[in-house]
Parts: sequence; structure tokens; C-alpha cells
Amino acid sequence: RRDVLTKASKAPRAKKVSAKLFTDESEEPDAPTLALFEKLRALRRDLAEEQSVPPYVIFHDKTLAAMAHFRPATSDELLRLSGVGASKLEKYGERFLQEIRTAELD
Repeated sequence: RRDVLTKASKAPRAKKVSAKLFTDESEEPDAPTLALFEKLRALRRDLAEEQSVPPYVIFHDKTLAAMAHFRPATSDELLRLSGVGASKLEKYGERFLQEIRTAELD
């Protein structure tokens, strides 16, 4: 029924957070954030090559920027970022979380 579908589509959803891609000169990211962003881009490139898909199919730069900025430590935190859904979390989540953890140790 249409009324059921309409009500379901208006249900409140959890808010996703995103980070600006690093273009705003007023808030230049620090060196560790930029370094992590580049490491995440390299991981994305490797995964894309393995799967023969363009890198943006894995995650967009904006999503990688949010990962570098917010540094999620858990799957739940990663899922809150814009561009990360259940499917991508399942496929790639642990690899990206591991990269973030590794960067924290550096």
C-alpha cells in the first residue's frame, strides 16, 4: 500500500557525517591527516586494481577524507561516515579500519 510505503520512507534515519575534501584553505589539515588520506587512497587503488573497477567504486575521495579526519576505530563509527553503507562496510571496512589503526601507531 502506498500509505505504508510513504510512512516508511519518512522514518528518521541516523545522521551521517562527512568531512570536506581538503580544499578549504582556512582549515588546512595537519600532516598526519594528509598522510593517512594518502595511505587510504593507496589502499583503495590496490583494492580497485584487484577487482578491476575504478577507485571511486570502492570509496569516493570525500569518504576517504572523512576517514582521515574522524579516524573511526570501530565498524559502527565507520558506518556513520557518509559514503559507507552496510555493503561497503562488509566488503572493505576491516581493511580500512586496519589502515587507520596502523596510522595511529606511527
